[in-house]
Amino acid sequence: MYENSSLYEPTGDDPESGTATRSLPPVAEDAGGETRLQAQFQRCKGEGVLKCRLDGTSTVPSDIYQSGSLKIRFPNARDGAPLEAVMINLGGGLTGGDKLSFAAFVQPGAEAVLTTQACEKIYRSLGTPAVVNVTLDVSDGAALEWLGQPTIVFDGGHLRRRTSVALSGTATFLGIEAFIFGREAMGESVQRGDLTDCWEIRRDGDLIHTDTFAVAGNVSQTLGHPAALGPNRAMATLRYVATDAEARLEELRDLLSDFPGRAAASAWNGMLIARFAARDGYDLTKGIHHVLDRFRNTRMPAVWSI
Repeated sequence: MYENSSLYEPTGDDPESGTATRSLPPVAEDAGGETRLQAQFQRCKGEGVLKCRLDGTSTVPSDIYQSGSLKIRFPNARDGAPLEAVMINLGGGLTGGDKLSFAAFVQPGAEAVLTTQACEKIYRSLGTPAVVNVTLDVSDGAALEWLGQPTIVFDGGHLRRRTSVALSGTATFLGIEAFIFGREAMGESVQRGDLTDCWEIRRDGDLIHTDTFAVAGNVSQTLGHPAALGPNRAMATLRYVATDAEARLEELRDLLSDFPGRAAASAWNGMLIARFAARDGYDLTKGIHHVLDRFRNTRMPAVWSI
């Protein structure tokens, strides 16, 4: 699960003595010529792959791979309901040098809902970013909902995240991505950080949507600009790609009228995209929950309860 968990890691067998050897801890010289140990820190690494298929009227996993700090669990679902999978990061959050990767493949006719056990947390880094890569592949006639809970960013957090979605034919995709910059109830604020969150969506191999959110340096000042979040400290983007996406624009706009913050939606080229900004994480999560309950015509996963 963890890399660099000790200053003295086994490096293999000594070909001459036949005994296991251990590497010396890295050292550095200071200005006075004295040597000192350089600290090595625990780093979490997790990887998961989920493939699902249609079995009669139900969607079932056809292949599951999980390693390190990333685990996948499946709550009980009623017959005929989409497969629900919950991803769990046993590390409890991410900091500099941590790496997570996840891939999901939904075969023709199958329906799946992917979510997370809790809000992901991006803790202060000493300089290197946490890296997260997500790959989602949805076949013709299949449907996937990517409903990860909001990402909470702490002061000094560094993150590089990329989400790549590949859709075939009449595949349907709905995804929500949300950020909370410090928890107001805890008196937290994010003064500095370095975040890049990239999305790419392709339909039958053609790029139809790319979107990158990036902020670095004085995060509070940048996001506090009236052209950005202004007084708000939480934001989200909803992406819906389907044959009926443009036809559902007014339906979504009606739902957004009750959102406890600012929200707007647009539709074009078979996509429906909405942006949200809220005063804090509570209002954002509660508002998203309300909108998606009605837009999806079914209750959100139980882990989203608020």
